[in-house]
Amino acid sequence: MPAYKHQSEKREFWGKDWVFQRRIDGSVDFYRKWADYKSGFGNASGEYWLGNDALHLLTRDGDCILRIDLQTLGGEKAYSEFSNFTVFSENDGYKMTFNAYSGTGGDALSYHKGMQFTTKDKDNDRYRKNCVNYHYGGWWYNACIHSSLNGLYGQRAAKSMYWHGWKNKNKTEYMRKSKMMLQC
Repeated sequence: MPAYKHQSEKREFWGKDWVFQRRIDGSVDFYRKWADYKSGFGNASGEYWLGNDALHLLTRDGDCILRIDLQTLGGEKAYSEFSNFTVFSENDGYKMTFNAYSGTGGDALSYHKGMQFTTKDKDNDRYRKNCVNYHYGGWWYNACIHSSLNGLYGQRAAKSMYWHGWKNKNKTEYMRKSKMMLQC
């Protein structure tokens, strides 16, 4: 398991789920640099990102299910799950992949499948400019988004927490809350 520098960076463990991202109130800025996303930030009892190094260590065997719990600005809730979720090492840009989608929230991640992680100081997306400068949070951007759960909190704009294909329809919703967790 990953090593943590501070007690507050220890994993949050509920049953068999490893929570690695949580957005609940906008108290933590997710518009950060590569080093922050590499090692993690925030506090496990509030808003946080566990860290891409830890994500790689947890998922490298490819037998994890990613579950994302979502709540819109209007209070509507749904979930999306992705089997065989894997985050590659830093040498591979923390590339993300998975197999199948299931759930009620819609598949906003397939557009990002196979992409490397992008931050404001490390541009790995396919767009001619850095997608983070438009969406204000590190993510596995393509050219640019169908989802971005690390964007600005509580706004109805592309720069905010964004999920396209809401409830399996061709609809975009902006999120109030998100929780990304692994079952490995």
